Amino acid sequence: MSLSIRQKLILLIASGLVAITIIGGIGGKTAFQIFSSVESVNTHQDITKGLSDLKSITNEATRLALDCIVDKNEGDISQERLERIKQLTAENKAACNFLAPFVKNEKWLPEVRQSISNLLQATEIDLRNLIIDLTSTKADLTTKIKNTEKSISKQSDLLLSMTDNLARYYASRNALRSVRSEIADLKFASNSFSLITLKILMDKDSGISSKNASMLKSQLDTISSNIDSLSMLAQTSEELELCSQMEAAAKKLEEEGCRILPSLISEWTTTLHNLEVKFSKIDDVLDANSSTVLQIIQNRINDTTQQATELTNESNNIFEKGIWTSVIIYLLTALVLSGLGFTIIKGITTPLERTVNYANSIANGNLDAFIDYQHKDEIGELISSLQHMVSMLKELITEADEMKQQAVEKTSLAEKALEQARLANEQAEKAKQEGITEAASRLAAVVNHVTSSANELQQIVDDTSEQLSTQNSRLTETAVSMEQMHATVFDVSQNASSTSQHTQAAKEMATHGAAAVHKVTDGVSTVQINFNMMQQGLDELNTHANGIGEIMGVITDIADQTNLLALNAAIEAARAGEAGRGFAVVADEVRKLAEKTMQATHEVGNAVTAIQSGTHNTVEGMHSTTTAVSEVTSLAKEAGDNLAEIVSVVQTSSEQVASIAAAAEEQSTASEEINKAVSDVSRVSQDVFEAMKFARNTLGTLALQANELQAIITDLQNG
Repeated sequence: MSLSIRQKLILLIASGLVAITIIGGIGGKTAFQIFSSVESVNTHQDITKGLSDLKSITNEATRLALDCIVDKNEGDISQERLERIKQLTAENKAACNFLAPFVKNEKWLPEVRQSISNLLQATEIDLRNLIIDLTSTKADLTTKIKNTEKSISKQSDLLLSMTDNLARYYASRNALRSVRSEIADLKFASNSFSLITLKILMDKDSGISSKNASMLKSQLDTISSNIDSLSMLAQTSEELELCSQMEAAAKKLEEEGCRILPSLISEWTTTLHNLEVKFSKIDDVLDANSSTVLQIIQNRINDTTQQATELTNESNNIFEKGIWTSVIIYLLTALVLSGLGFTIIKGITTPLERTVNYANSIANGNLDAFIDYQHKDEIGELISSLQHMVSMLKELITEADEMKQQAVEKTSLAEKALEQARLANEQAEKAKQEGITEAASRLAAVVNHVTSSANELQQIVDDTSEQLSTQNSRLTETAVSMEQMHATVFDVSQNASSTSQHTQAAKEMATHGAAAVHKVTDGVSTVQINFNMMQQGLDELNTHANGIGEIMGVITDIADQTNLLALNAAIEAARAGEAGRGFAVVADEVRKLAEKTMQATHEVGNAVTAIQSGTHNTVEGMHSTTTAVSEVTSLAKEAGDNLAEIVSVVQTSSEQVASIAAAAEEQSTASEEINKAVSDVSRVSQDVFEAMKFARNTLGTLALQANELQAIITDLQNG
């Protein structure tokens, strides 16, 4: 099936547009996918940052709570720590609001937000109230215990003073030797009672041991027995009064030392135990909340890091596939368009050159020129019209020559007839002179001859008129054919002009395609710049992550040393016995804090390791992507250069088509001139036809006159 020139050019333009559309679509799709992947990676980095902020907030909130528990004996949470708790609350809200758009419809974020908020509220409200309650309770009990201690000390001092006074009374009457041992035992027992009381007060956190209670009872018994012995030896009223006062002081010591003080110590230990239980519960709640939150956050960090790595790998795969697809389609398109363009241009220019040469040969008068073209496109129609025009011209020229020859011959016959008529007239005149009869006879013969010649001439003129009518009809048909051929040539000229316009449009589209490819090149260059910036950022992130790892190593060492020091302190406190019990409690709290620090450091270390691993993989992927982007930039530039060559080829084709259009317009002008010439021939033929009609009418008149003359001659002969 043969295609027309317009169809061929439309096919070429459509192929170019399809190729440009496909290349641009693939490039746009690849760029869109790359930008989407980069955006997704950035989103996951933002999520990781938000999760890291939440993790830092949780760790700091836990550390704050532990510090407050360790420093619970200070009486209240410091204002600085309260301000920091408020700041952490605001930071928790900001971090959760930052993460909210990225994790819509996920339940873990509200849970984490509420857990951190509960942790901070528990520290700010519950723990603070418990510390204040502890401080208030300890202050009240401490006041009571101190008052009891002062009363015991006062009674002991009073007992010692009264014992000294009683000794002086006994000395004044030389009875001191008999009570010296009782007085000494009484003083020793009173001092021992005071010392045992001080020891109990020092160890009040652990309560009163049975040994200390037994020792107090023993010393009180010693005091009572010695007072009884001294009372038995008292003689004077002063001595009896002193002994009575000493018994009252001993009862007071017994009341305060054996009943009030143990009750206060028991209340102290019970209260402290209950408060410690509450602290332990709060500590457990804080640990549970922080552990749950940290576990959720760590899982999300791991998932986000894995997703970011997968997205980076997927982006690299998409980018590589897009590169190879673009290269293959570009090469195939270049080959197809080059072959198609060369074939179409060659299929247009070669026949048109042959047609122009053929038309020039006809214009130069070579009507026997020949061209062989079998296709049914516009050029085929033009060649067929030219060949038909040449055939018609040949026939017209042949007929014109024949008619010209016939006209010459018939004109000669007419001239001969006129000459004979003239001779007949002369003979008629001569007949008048020679005689009517002879003249009439001769005139009759002449008239008969003239009539016969006129009839023959009439027949010739009629035949000529018919031939001229036929010639005029043929000329009319030729004129119509020439009009059709002129219309065909005009259509060819218009098609050539339209083809030139389409070619110009194709050139503009190819130029736009080249501009689009340059834009793609610029876009890919921008992508490469963004990738380089991301790579630098990831390198810095990797460096910071390594620095964090080193810092975490230092923190781990410090925690290990702290744990070791706490263990040593606990050992020394155990060696110190009851005196080191309070220090042992502090050492145990320090050990717990060190263990929690080690655990948190281990978790942070795992997170940092995961970040380092993900960052390393991302950096490697970014290196590969940067290389691929460089290759795409090079290929896009090469595509732009090739499109520029296509624009040049289309420009050349446009110039050739413009030349063809000009040649077609010249041929249309020549066809119009031929049409005018045929019209002139038709007009001349019409004039000859009119002249022949006039000659025929004249001959008719001549025949009538000859008949009248024949009648006159007949009358003359008869008459």
